[in-house]
Amino acid sequence: MRLFIALTLTPEVHAELDAFERTLRTVSGDSVRWVNAANIHLTLKFLGEVAPARLDLLIKTVAQAGLDCEPFDFSVRGTGVFPGWNHPRIIWAGVEGPAGLGALQATVDAATREIGFPSEERPFSPHLTLGRVNEWISPVQADAIRQKMDGAKDRLFGGVTARQVTIFESTLKPGGAVYTPAAVCDLSKPNG
Repeated sequence: MRLFIALTLTPEVHAELDAFERTLRTVSGDSVRWVNAANIHLTLKFLGEVAPARLDLLIKTVAQAGLDCEPFDFSVRGTGVFPGWNHPRIIWAGVEGPAGLGALQATVDAATREIGFPSEERPFSPHLTLGRVNEWISPVQADAIRQKMDGAKDRLFGGVTARQVTIFESTLKPGGAVYTPAAVCDLSKPNG
């Protein structure tokens, strides 16, 4: 099973991101592989291939980590690309969150590392992947996408209250990845 741990978004945020993606599609042609807006999520940790026999331990570990974290609010705001406009690879929407977001990611990372899932080498950079840019993007297409994205660099797509983390199974299909929740774990540290 190919697994990752993520926070889900609200239907309203999905709808706003879908509308924004549609405006970008008008100028991108086939130069970008767009993520279906209903699949957009905030990845906390990508685990990769996991033996089904390890799933129960993983669920228990993530559920325990969730007990150590409080629910929190975050906003989806702004847009950009990784690594930069000289050679864009990932088109993203930004995430603004309190320290709780970083604390949750660090807690999940540490807990899963203890059971054999190594940490990502790059620092956590919260974002929502909207699309992956193909190698053959033309300068004209890249410039048109950049102009539309510059107009949304401060756009608020909505807010989300994170009350749970989800362990998703990702199944690769010809039409794109299909994400199925394998488990949902509550955040429930008492306030105060």
